[in-house]
Amino acid sequence: MDAKDEAKELHAKLTSDLNEQFGLFEADRYEQLVNRLKAKLSPKVRKEAKHIMDILEALERNGTIGPGNYEYLKRVIREYDVRVVADLIEPTERDIQRILSREQGTSASGRSTASGSTCYNNQGQHSADGKLTKKRKLEEEIQILDDNRYEKERGQKGYMLILNVISKGRSGSERDISALQSFFCGQLGFTVNVKEDMTKDELVKTLSETKQTLTGSEAKKYYCFICVVMSHGGEEGIWTTDEQKIKMNDITAQFKNTEFRDFIDKPKIFIVQACRGKPVQELTEHVADDEMELEDDFIDSVTVPKDADILIAYATTDGHLSVRHRRDGSWFINALVQVLTETYEKRHFEEMLVGVRHMLAKWRGRRKDPEDSGKKQILCQMPCSWTTLTKLFYLKASGDC
Repeated sequence: MDAKDEAKELHAKLTSDLNEQFGLFEADRYEQLVNRLKAKLSPKVRKEAKHIMDILEALERNGTIGPGNYEYLKRVIREYDVRVVADLIEPTERDIQRILSREQGTSASGRSTASGSTCYNNQGQHSADGKLTKKRKLEEEIQILDDNRYEKERGQKGYMLILNVISKGRSGSERDISALQSFFCGQLGFTVNVKEDMTKDELVKTLSETKQTLTGSEAKKYYCFICVVMSHGGEEGIWTTDEQKIKMNDITAQFKNTEFRDFIDKPKIFIVQACRGKPVQELTEHVADDEMELEDDFIDSVTVPKDADILIAYATTDGHLSVRHRRDGSWFINALVQVLTETYEKRHFEEMLVGVRHMLAKWRGRRKDPEDSGKKQILCQMPCSWTTLTKLFYLKASGDC
């Protein structure tokens, strides 16, 4: 058996072993892996490839993997089980490279490169310049990362749920809703569902009904889910109209992959406009404006479900108040919509959140000091986010792909 046949045999054994190993995964974990691996396949092939072996064969046909070429597999599978990479893929990769290197050395009849050594790359090729090979690998990695985006099929659109849990006493929140609707519905063609002034039971029912609605054929209409939560808060969570509270992690838990199965491998974004503490953030400069309000009380530190494809964007850092203008709406929503509108066509979502933080870092306001009516209290705000997104998330209009 020549070296190439021997390498192919080891490769075939590896794919068979991987198929067997992944068959032991729990159903939701298996489905996540299947969808993750499909990222390098064309839309038509993705629909046809139902199982791991189908995907591995398709990846081999398009050149993503092959005997000794497992960088893509290693990168994806490390997210699910590092032992599979260490115990199966890397030993096989080394064996194949050794076999092919031996054959290459024989065919060279003892000739060496100018440097006296060779460097083996993923495709079974040699390079006398190790630095050049490393540079090429890095460029390939960067390109793969850039190509690793959440998918949107033609005709799909986004779904947004806006929960203005308490509107009374939160003047300006109607402007936030209008701005969100104008961009997400008017410009991107999202389905936007607005719910306002809810008791705790009504809020829980809304979450459950939304989750039940977005299943089966209905779920296929959407490429992402965005939930905006606006309210007063307290130490135990979000206030509802019946003066009860619900924790933010109880809201996000409704949309984990285990609970929201038809949105596995789709981004689930939560935008939280509320305070997370009582102190006002310190600053040194300001602009005059007496119409600033602070979201009273705060939301507790959120225990986020540790699940893939979730991003939570907070109006402010933990332990601080957020600012809402009685006429113009909240600073955070205002800045968010402005940045999204101007940059969504060229930047992914996490990049745009950096833009929001950059913008708000410069904003200043003031209000009457509650402890001394003769003084003005200077206001500023810094948003933050938490994420387990596994790909780049780009907002798209309904007609775009």
